Amino acid sequence: MLLKRMIRWFLAVLAVTVAVAATAAWIYRDQLSYWWSAPGMNYVDMPAVPGPTYLFPVAWAARPDLESRALLVPDGVEGGAAGPDAPVDVFYIHPDAYWGPNWNGNYDDPDSARLVDGPMLAMDLTAFNGCCRVFAPRYRQAHGIALDYPSGNGREAIDLATVDIERAFRHFNVTERQGRPYIIVGHGQGAVIAMRILDRRVDDEDPLFDGFVAAYVIGAGIPTDRFGTNWEQVKVCETATEFQCVVSWEAYTVDANPAASPNVQEIWYDRHWTQLRDVETLCINPVTWTRDGAASAGADPISLATDPGFTPSRGIAGTPRVNPDDFDALPPLTHAFSSVECRDGKLRVTLTDNSPVRGFGPGNGNLDQHAISLFWASIRENAALRTAAFLANAD
Repeated sequence: MLLKRMIRWFLAVLAVTVAVAATAAWIYRDQLSYWWSAPGMNYVDMPAVPGPTYLFPVAWAARPDLESRALLVPDGVEGGAAGPDAPVDVFYIHPDAYWGPNWNGNYDDPDSARLVDGPMLAMDLTAFNGCCRVFAPRYRQAHGIALDYPSGNGREAIDLATVDIERAFRHFNVTERQGRPYIIVGHGQGAVIAMRILDRRVDDEDPLFDGFVAAYVIGAGIPTDRFGTNWEQVKVCETATEFQCVVSWEAYTVDANPAASPNVQEIWYDRHWTQLRDVETLCINPVTWTRDGAASAGADPISLATDPGFTPSRGIAGTPRVNPDDFDALPPLTHAFSSVECRDGKLRVTLTDNSPVRGFGPGNGNLDQHAISLFWASIRENAALRTAAFLANAD
């Protein structure tokens, strides 16, 4: 009898302990995820990470004199990639591609380079190669956890990444662009940095603003009150043909909870870090190119429904590995969504029943991996329209 009572007592204590541990794990899930995922050092203790020299081709993932997957075009799309005489340039800042042991990755980190050179160039930058020459700098990216869970270490890491992109942008303007009109494209971490480039260089420097066609800032919310205050010249793109303006969206399925799976939690804005959950953010529909109204995919295929070949791990398993050779050719365009609309500052997407696109994060509703490729044909057409409108105005 005594043994049975002891066993029952032990099992009861064990059950209570498990329940308490489970409850604590749920309450402190963000802290535990950060602890498990983040580099095991403070930023100030990180070993030196040498920066790239943008004079050399090795510091670029794409530029007109390099063979890259940024020059691919899907089967069935007419026109091909623009040649060296294209009238406008695109400066692309790629999204998170580093979840290694340090707060910033080497600019030539091989695992990161596979992600950039394969799915990121193929799924994102190809949408802009019809109108323009394309440039994509490598940089000392901040660890992906820096965007998922704000911290002092993460902010320092984003600052260092921004230093590289500012240097790349300076080289692009002085040596490569040489006065040609240009488009900025930033996705994910690249969107966060693109906003800083707009702050520090484009909006404040008239020679740079004069050649600015548009910015496509994808996967990071832009506070709507920046326009007319923090940005005095840069405006919202209210129509499909406006220029010297910004479009932005964060893509989720219609039934997703964006608060449970944010892409970027904070940005540097008005000389301080701003929590995006506390502000109204801009959403431009990448089919209608307006803030309001729903749209269907239309009659023609519009999506580049390519599997990125990896599952984001929020750093827990390190930088995901992919085979860039899987992206040596792009599939034909297809219909991967049936409707799309802006709602409460987020782009809400209804996927088709047979859509190969899948989200990630809690509820699998976050579509950030596909935020450009879902609307590939529409974006390609729009970049050409804005380019034509800008050039016509300049004549």
